[in-house]
Amino acid sequence: MKFIVVTSSLRRNALSVLESIGLKPDVLVAGDDVDRGKPDPEPVLLALELADLSPKEVFAVGDTMNDVKAYRSAGIDRVYLVKGDVEVPVDEPELKRLGAHKVESLCDVMKLEGLT
Repeated sequence: MKFIVVTSSLRRNALSVLESIGLKPDVLVAGDDVDRGKPDPEPVLLALELADLSPKEVFAVGDTMNDVKAYRSAGIDRVYLVKGDVEVPVDEPELKRLGAHKVESLCDVMKLEGLT
């Protein structure tokens, strides 16, 4: 399984945070790697290309509606919105229309994907 990070943060900031928690993604696409950020699918499509994966081969996890919109626009069907530490507004009807699943934690995603 490949671990891919798509973030709106600057690359140097993302690398610093990931390193501080001991994570090393196979692919990282940061906000300064693309012309158009989320909710545009450009960063997601670039990440898929760099990972040599199709949208049907992956599941995506985000913590904002912009994440969900970008993933779905990129053709990813299995999309999860995880409740983050900071409460962000969630458009429940839009979330349902996009076919994404709202979950409480990454553990919930792992269970739903059959990885535990």
